[in-house]
Amino acid sequence: MAGSPVAPFAVPAHTCGLAGGLPCALPLDNSTTSVRLHLRLHGHMHPQRQIAQCPWMWCSDILQWKNIPRHIQSVHLGIRFRCFNCGKPYTRSEGLARHTTSQKCIGLVNACVASRKTYSPPNVFQALHM
Repeated sequence: MAGSPVAPFAVPAHTCGLAGGLPCALPLDNSTTSVRLHLRLHGHMHPQRQIAQCPWMWCSDILQWKNIPRHIQSVHLGIRFRCFNCGKPYTRSEGLARHTTSQKCIGLVNACVASRKTYSPPNVFQALHM
């Protein structure tokens, strides 16, 4: 997402909790798309609105199947999205998007750390630095 304020933390290689503790060589990265594919590759497929238990080892959470990838991403893989302005972490990119558009961020919204210049209005800063 070029120009987007959403930035996932760097996360170490993930250990798959779908393989019952066995090594898993299937691809798995930070995206919900990757988690969805990973679930399918392990044979976990359900209708989107079906209520299901999370298939991750030792997890007893029950939710709609369409929310399982996001649940795995935030709870089991520990993926967070950090605000570029104040550094506050969010478990979901939607939460970070709300934070950055609410204009309640306490960080240096219109300041460039590298040049120590401030810009007004904020869209000038964003156009130059995002």
